[in-house]
Amino acid sequence: MTLTRRRFLSIAAASTAAPLALTSLASAKRRSLVPFTYFEWRGIPRGPQRPMGATGYSSGMMVAVGEGGNALAMARNSELLLIDCKNAPFGELLKRESLIAPFDSGRAELALVINTHHHADHTGGNWAFTADHTVLAHAKVSERVAGQLDRYTAGAADAPDQANGDDPKSKVIRPYLEKFAERAPQLTAADFQPNDTLKSDHETREVGGVTIQLHHFGPGHTDTDVAVYFPEENVLHTGDLLFHGLHPFCDAPGGCSTRGWQRSLSELINMCNDDTIVIPGHGDITNTAALRAQRDYFDRVREIVADAAARGLTRDEVTQLPPTGFESLGFQQIWPRVLGVAFDEAAAG
Repeated sequence: MTLTRRRFLSIAAASTAAPLALTSLASAKRRSLVPFTYFEWRGIPRGPQRPMGATGYSSGMMVAVGEGGNALAMARNSELLLIDCKNAPFGELLKRESLIAPFDSGRAELALVINTHHHADHTGGNWAFTADHTVLAHAKVSERVAGQLDRYTAGAADAPDQANGDDPKSKVIRPYLEKFAERAPQLTAADFQPNDTLKSDHETREVGGVTIQLHHFGPGHTDTDVAVYFPEENVLHTGDLLFHGLHPFCDAPGGCSTRGWQRSLSELINMCNDDTIVIPGHGDITNTAALRAQRDYFDRVREIVADAAARGLTRDEVTQLPPTGFESLGFQQIWPRVLGVAFDEAAAG
C-alpha cells in the first residue's frame, strides 16, 4: 500500500495532529521483489564502483516502500542496518521483513537503527526496536518525539478493522495491527525515543564492515535532519531533505528553514557525483539531479512570493496562488503551506 498525499498530511507531518487512518488495503496488490512480504522491497543496484555485497540483493541494500518514509535495510557480513521505521503500527512487521525477507543469503543480526528525523512516519516504528537495539538520531529528536505521542497511538484500536479483506496483504498485516492495538495504550514517549544520539554534526559509524557517514547540516526540512551516506557504495539516504517528484513538506514548528534546506542540499550535492544512488524520504529512488531540482524549487518559490508581495498580496492571497511550473508534482495540497512558509521567511527578513 503506497503513501497517499492525504495519508502523508494526516500522519507523517509532525506539525499536524491527526489520528491514525490506514489507506485501503484493497490498493495493496502490487508486485513485490520478494514473495509474501507486505512492503514493496526495491533493490539497490550494484554499480561498477561498488563491490558485490556479502549478502543480499546485489549491493546488499533494499528499500521498503509504503506506510511511511522510505526505509533502507542493508545486510553485510551478518549485520543489518535499518534507516527509518515507518508509521507506528508497522514497526514489528518492518523488523521482521528487514531481518529475513529482502536478503537471500541468510539471516543478519540487527546492529543499528537510524532515524533521519523526528516525524512520525519515520520514528513511529521505533517502539519495536528501542528495547533491544541501538536507535540513533539527532539529539533533538527525543524532545520532538516526546511531544507527539498522540500521533503514534491515536486510532490504533480501529486499525485492525481495515484489514478484513481477502487480499493477501490484509492477511499479512492484520495480526500486526491487532498486536499494536493491544499494545498502544501502554506505550509511552520513551518507547519511541531514540536511545543513542549523534555526538557531533558529522559522524562515521560502521556496520558489517561498511562505512556509514551521518551528516546534520542545520535546520532544513526540520531541525533534526540527518542524511546517511555510504561512501564505499556511493549511496545516499537523504531522509526528508528530498521529496522526489513531490512538493516538499515544510514543517515550520519543527524547525524548517527553506534557505537552510537549500544549504543542506548543496552540501549533499557536493558530496555526491553523477553515479550516486539517492534514496529520498518520499518518492522513487533517484540521483543527484533530483537534489538540484529541489534546490531550484525553493528559488522559484521565493520568486513567486516576492512577485506577489510586490503586487500587495496578503499572506492568505499568496497561499491561494496556483503551482505554476510545478503542476506535475505530487502532494499538491502541500503547495499552500510551502508558499506560507516562504512568505513568513521573507517577512521576517
